Amino acid sequence: MNRVTRQPVSLGAALGASVAVIALLGGCATPAAPAATNTASPSPTASPVSGSNSTAPERTSKDVVVNGVSIHTECSGPTDSGKPTVMLITGAMNPLTAMTDLQDEIAKDTRVCSYDRPGTGDLPAPEQTQTLQDAAALLHSVTAEIVTSDSITLAGHSSGGMIAAQYAADYPDQVASVVLIDATPARAITEIPTLIPETEPADEAAGASRAEILSMTSGENPERMILTGDPLASIGDIPLTVIRHGLDLFAEIPTYGPQLDEIWVAGQEDWLALSTRSNMIVAETSGHYIYDDQLDLVVDAVVAALG
Repeated sequence: MNRVTRQPVSLGAALGASVAVIALLGGCATPAAPAATNTASPSPTASPVSGSNSTAPERTSKDVVVNGVSIHTECSGPTDSGKPTVMLITGAMNPLTAMTDLQDEIAKDTRVCSYDRPGTGDLPAPEQTQTLQDAAALLHSVTAEIVTSDSITLAGHSSGGMIAAQYAADYPDQVASVVLIDATPARAITEIPTLIPETEPADEAAGASRAEILSMTSGENPERMILTGDPLASIGDIPLTVIRHGLDLFAEIPTYGPQLDEIWVAGQEDWLALSTRSNMIVAETSGHYIYDDQLDLVVDAVVAALG
C-alpha cells in the first residue's frame, strides 16, 4: 500500500498537515432541515468494490496547465460506468498520493481522479495568496480537462472537504454528490484561537497549535491559503455524506484537548446543515485519516453516494 507516513496526533496532524504547518480549512454551514446520523461499526460490511481482491485499475497521468501552472493529475477506472467521476481532494499540503489506496478501490467501480494543488506534491507554492473560491476555481479548470462524465462526486478530506463544499456551492449543476471526510469546520478557525490564549508558549503543544491556525488565517503556509471562517453558501439538495472520526484527535494536548475535540465534533454536525439531503457516518475506530484507518467504510460511502 502506498500511504503517506503519518505524524503523531497533534492539532496540526489532526487538521491534515505536516509537523510544521497546519492543514486547516474550515467552512460553516447555513441552517437547514435536521439530518439523520448513522453510527458505523468498527468493521463495516464491505461492498463488492471494497471487498474485491482484483488488481487496481491502471492510472493515467496528465498535467493540466491552469493560469500558467502545470497541475499534476492521475485518473483511473472505467469511463463507461454510467456513474459520475469521483474527484478526490486531499487535505492541505497532502499530495494526491495520500489517497492512493482510496483511489485504487473506487476505481474498480467508476472513474476516479486526483490532483496536486500548488504547494502540494512537487508543485511550488503559488505566487499569491489563495481563497477557497480560488481553490474551487482551480479544481473547476482541472475537471474541465480530465472529466468526461456528465457530473462529478466530490470526496474531500480535511482541507479538501472545505474545497469540496465550496465547489458544490459555486458549481452546483456539475455536482452529483459530496462526501466530506472529517472536513475541517469553520468553528475550529474561530473558536480554537479564542480557547487557547496567546500566552501559551509557542514551543509547547497548545501554543504551537494556536500559531498553526493563525498561519492559515494569514496565508503563511505552503499553499498560501487564507481562511476566514466565514459561512459557506448552502449546496441546496445535493446529497451530502459527512464522515467523522470516532477517536479523540487531541488527547495529547494538555488542558485544552477535550474542548478541542468537542469543537471538531460539533463542527461535523455543522456540515450537515449545508444540504437538505445530508447524513452522517461515525467512523468509530478512526482518527482524522479515516481513509487509512477504515478504508472500506470510506469506499462504501463514496460508492453509495454515486447512486
